[in-house]
Amino acid sequence: MTDRDHLTWGELLDMLEDRDPKPDRRKHFDDCEPCHERLESLRGWMDALPEALGPGAPDVWRRRAEQRAAPRSFLRPLQGVYKALVVFDSDEQSRVGVRSAGVGDRQWLLATDRLEIEVTLSHPDEKSPFGISGQIFSVAGDPPPLVGCKVRLEIEGRTLEETHSEPHGEFMIQARPTSAFQLIVVGEGWEVATPELTP
Repeated sequence: MTDRDHLTWGELLDMLEDRDPKPDRRKHFDDCEPCHERLESLRGWMDALPEALGPGAPDVWRRRAEQRAAPRSFLRPLQGVYKALVVFDSDEQSRVGVRSAGVGDRQWLLATDRLEIEVTLSHPDEKSPFGISGQIFSVAGDPPPLVGCKVRLEIEGRTLEETHSEPHGEFMIQARPTSAFQLIVVGEGWEVATPELTP
């Protein structure tokens, strides 16, 4: 199951209004903890609306507030060009909870407000078929498809290698850069560039 298969905020709003999703989406919801958590968050926003509007508010105001209960960034598709920020660098911070088990490799976690990208650079002495491995995660909002995204390795603005992400956002690049490099991830209508990462 990929991020794309989770219920959208619009589908969750329909469920709150007793409009059931399609049977396959209902089955997914019944077995999906993240979707249950999102529904409860949405229920909390909706429950807070009466207090926010106060008694006697016009129906049109109430309906507009209901439609806007979920933040717009959650409901709209991911579109545009983004620059990710480094939120974790294994050279500078404790390696608690990182994906890679290697001792001498280097790992970064890069983030925008909607996506996170884990990047691992293999140790130069490690006999690995891939120099770079990583994974794209949707962390907020209506999740974009993360399978088949282009992932480009660039050095000084020149593409050294390009690959595509797997069903859960995983990607692997054979080249192992020894100087500053950048990753560009391109999905359907959006692009995320990392800052230059120095091995």
